[in-house]
Amino acid sequence: YGGWLKGPKLKATGWFRTEKVDGRWWLVTPEGRLFFSLGIDCVGTWEMTFVEKRERWFEWLPPQDGEFKPAWGYHKGAHSMAEPIGGQGRTFSFYRANLIRKYGPQWEELWRRNAYFRLRSWGFNTLGNWCQADVLDNSSIPFVASAGIDGDYRRIEGGGGYWGKMHDVYDPKFEPAVRKCVEWVTKQYGRNPLCIGYFVDNEIAWEAVERGVLASPPNQPCRMEMIRRLKEKYETIEKINAAWGTSARNWDDLRVPGSMNATCREDVDAFVYAFARRYFEICRDALRINAPNQLYLGSRFSSRPPQVVRAAADVCDVVSYNLYYSGINSADWTGDKDIGKPVIIG
Repeated sequence: YGGWLKGPKLKATGWFRTEKVDGRWWLVTPEGRLFFSLGIDCVGTWEMTFVEKRERWFEWLPPQDGEFKPAWGYHKGAHSMAEPIGGQGRTFSFYRANLIRKYGPQWEELWRRNAYFRLRSWGFNTLGNWCQADVLDNSSIPFVASAGIDGDYRRIEGGGGYWGKMHDVYDPKFEPAVRKCVEWVTKQYGRNPLCIGYFVDNEIAWEAVERGVLASPPNQPCRMEMIRRLKEKYETIEKINAAWGTSARNWDDLRVPGSMNATCREDVDAFVYAFARRYFEICRDALRINAPNQLYLGSRFSSRPPQVVRAAADVCDVVSYNLYYSGINSADWTGDKDIGKPVIIG
């Protein structure tokens, strides 16, 4: 499994797990060896470039039928930098074309076999997030799997988000959507001891919760829940105005003020924690249905909102971050900044 053979031998459970050893968190292999996960994301052959409306840019493009047919494709929903074609159009993979040239008709299997060999020889012991399905299905290397949540539930209308608006976890349709979205991946890998665990979602818009909830329409489910909690505490709009230093005419008019006093900050932080905890618990429970023995690896934070991190640490097996740093300062993660759970950096 790529564990530390010369290190201590711990309890073998047949599955990856976590344990704190001499003050440090570790992954532990199914055989009971300490494991430091060093992985590569996106191991696959699916990188491509748009050729739609720019065919003349390329010195060579083969016919769409024939030897190089597997290198042709169509993509839609590009997040950015494909605006002239509306984010969709024909694509071509020069990488796949080169693999076809090199390996011939068995290019997929031969490339995959070589990829496993290369990764091990380079010192990697994990297939990271978003690796191609056939790479995971045939892997002899430990790997992680992932699922993204989508469905017809509502998002927080009053908040933004780089990749999209934040889930409304209080919409009754959210929990069944989560179960549906994670079901396929947990059924696929839930019995495979090489699967370390699962990420659910990626860099979602946690920043939208703090102010976006009350900035949403009155019928937004998460807003209704926050107002319910505030009414239980303050009873009348006059009392919360006095406590928050706001001047809302009614509950529908209430917003988080530009500058929060201590009381407002306490109330908002409490709701952000409750919102995040509900999200993580719904995801964890959905994963456990088909994958009770594997780890819940969180949602890969791109920022570190303290109340959300605390909720993740209370629920997830491992807390995950995507940190776009050139180095990691241990002082930021230890001592009084230790969140009490192991951390994996994506």
